[in-house]
Amino acid sequence: MSRTCLRPVRNVFFAALLLAWTPACFADGILRTLPKSGEWVEYHATLKFDTTESNGTARLRSLGAESFGDEPCRWIELEMNDGERATQLYKLLVPVKHLGDGSDPVDHAVRIWFREGDGAVQQVEPKKMDLSFAGAMLHQPVKADETLEKRKFPWQRGTIEATGRKGTRSLEKPLGGTLTSSRWLTDDVPSGVAGLLVVIRPQGSNSEFRLELVVNDFGTDAKSALPDHN
Repeated sequence: MSRTCLRPVRNVFFAALLLAWTPACFADGILRTLPKSGEWVEYHATLKFDTTESNGTARLRSLGAESFGDEPCRWIELEMNDGERATQLYKLLVPVKHLGDGSDPVDHAVRIWFREGDGAVQQVEPKKMDLSFAGAMLHQPVKADETLEKRKFPWQRGTIEATGRKGTRSLEKPLGGTLTSSRWLTDDVPSGVAGLLVVIRPQGSNSEFRLELVVNDFGTDAKSALPDHN
């Protein structure tokens, strides 16, 4: 991909994420189980908008524990990389009881730090994170009422087999249309999710947004990209 077309494609990527992950959508999240402190998972990220495609990586890091009042919490980092550099980075402190299926960690975060590119680090509200790739990775699932065939995911050190679940819901106006989310689940990946596919078909349009995350690697030596912000 040439440098001249990299920025427009990247802008399409984040525009589609914003459409896909406003609070009205709630498609499946990438965090089914809470990774142990120090564990990380990296996903290959692909977004297609009609004939335009953008590729990069998305990394989830599970960091140290901290208490907020009487609540035991965990620091979580999510980073999007376009293949050359980190484009967006979020670090959030979330009560442990809201990390995993059945809850919304973004809305329950007690502290969120954000950096875009090489810019300054700033503290942000959950609403800003909702409208980002990080909100996409962490939101609650839709009702997954269809079982998919098992799928094998090649990664850096072998192959992982995962069970798929799929659900579809209608999108509220002004976008309208449908959102279909498929998630492949396994206990072999620290986050519990080996793959995620979200397909958005806006009402009255022939366009289609497709976001896919596929596990690429994971490990136990996670270090914060924002060590001075707690």
